[in-house]
Amino acid sequence: MRLFYRSLLLIGIAAILFSAAPASSQEMMQGEPPIVPAPRSTNAPPPPSNREMQIPQQAPQQKYVPPPPPVPPPPISAPLMAPQPVLPPVFRGCWQGTVESVESIERAPGGHKLGYWTPKTYRLCYKRIGNGPYQLTFGETGVVATQKIKYSRGEVQIKRTDGRSYAELRAFLHFDEFASGANYAGATFAVDESTILECKIESDQMQVIADVDGRREDEPWFRAHWRTTFAHVPM
Repeated sequence: MRLFYRSLLLIGIAAILFSAAPASSQEMMQGEPPIVPAPRSTNAPPPPSNREMQIPQQAPQQKYVPPPPPVPPPPISAPLMAPQPVLPPVFRGCWQGTVESVESIERAPGGHKLGYWTPKTYRLCYKRIGNGPYQLTFGETGVVATQKIKYSRGEVQIKRTDGRSYAELRAFLHFDEFASGANYAGATFAVDESTILECKIESDQMQVIADVDGRREDEPWFRAHWRTTFAHVPM
C-alpha cells in the first residue's frame, strides 16, 4: 500500500515538473530580448536623394589674357659711309680738257667692233654750292655735247689725295653716241665709262692720266688709256 502511494506521489511530482517546464520556457521567450551589438559606425554621410543632389562648386574661371606680342628686333642701321677726302684748295674751280686720241685701246672679249676714237671734251668742277662745302662734280654734263655725243651725265668720287696738289678720282660717265657711217636716221647707242683719273696740279693746269673701262649698251666694249691736260676755265 505504501508502495502505491509512493508511486502516485512520484507521478504527481513529474506531472508538476512537466507542466512547469513549458511555462518557464515561455517566460524566457517573452522576456527581454537578447542584446545585439550595434554595428560599427563608419561616419559616412547619408547618400543624397535625387532631389537633393549636391552640385560640386567650380572655381571661378579667370579671364584669358593673351600674351604680349614679341618685341621686334632693333632696326638694322645702314653702315656709315666714310666721308670722302677733301681736295686741296688748288683744285677749286672748273677744269676742262679734250682727249683727241688715246695711247692704247683694246676691245673686250666678245665686245662690239671698235671704230675710230671719238674725241671727247671733259669738264671737271670743284665748287661750293650755296653755303655748303666744296663738292666735286663731273660738270653739269661731264662731256661737252658735240655732233657725235648727246645726253651726257656723270659723277665723280675722290679716292685719295696727298693734301697738296695730287688726287686720284673715280668717274662714272654716261652718254649717247651717234652711230658712225651713213646714219641718216640719227641712230645712237648708249655708252658707259668707268674711269680712274690721276690728277696733278702744275701751275694753272691739271695733268690727267686715265684708265677707262667702256661698255656699249651695257655690254663690255673696250679698255683704253689716255693722258691730257685740263685748263683752268671760268665756272
